[in-house]
Amino acid sequence: MRGTSEPFKGNPRPLERGGGQRGKGVGSLLLDKAEEKLREKGVKTVSLSVKKENTKALDFYLRKDYYISKVVLVLEAKASMLSCHGLSSEYTVRVTSPARIRRNTLRRATWWSTLIEPVDRLIYRKMYKKGEAVVVLKKKRIKGFAEYSLDSIVDVDNIAISSYLDTETLRILVCKLAEIGSAKNINLIRIYVDSSKTMIIKELENLGFRVVDAEFLLEKELVNENEE
Repeated sequence: MRGTSEPFKGNPRPLERGGGQRGKGVGSLLLDKAEEKLREKGVKTVSLSVKKENTKALDFYLRKDYYISKVVLVLEAKASMLSCHGLSSEYTVRVTSPARIRRNTLRRATWWSTLIEPVDRLIYRKMYKKGEAVVVLKKKRIKGFAEYSLDSIVDVDNIAISSYLDTETLRILVCKLAEIGSAKNINLIRIYVDSSKTMIIKELENLGFRVVDAEFLLEKELVNENEE
């Protein structure tokens, strides 16, 4: 966890306990101590994510006064089934290093891209140097980008566009990712999107994506005893 005097919006991992420690209050004690340390540092809000199938963890955090503030949808599509057509001559598409992208003015598709990316970039500096990203430009101005990794799927960790209404840039990014995956004989693309980003979700579904999973963002206000 990390925190500032501003409301903390991070993505700490859910507490992991050995099988023999379950039901003995160890997780509750660890969480209480972590919250105490954050409170001492002036942290106002703590956030974490839980996968929807992890109902025991979800129940645990809800009983500890966390609440669900956002839902991230996991969408997948087969590259060979996407509705892609010709690229407008106004746009240019490049593949580059994530470290070279100017991203401050772009709108992210998920809350965690904004919150934990600065920390990830420091911790995983080598990964960012070796990673890849697709960038879409229009008249030399960045309209959007997508950072991805290739394994058995094209896993899009971070996608951003100039406006949530800019579905054309989104389509170009997705189609380029499909092209990259197909060149490596990878036919499945996975993208993460906040459920509140309805225009992005609608355009992805129009292209052929479907929701296959979800994650919950849980938050809790840390109130100092002296403030009560």
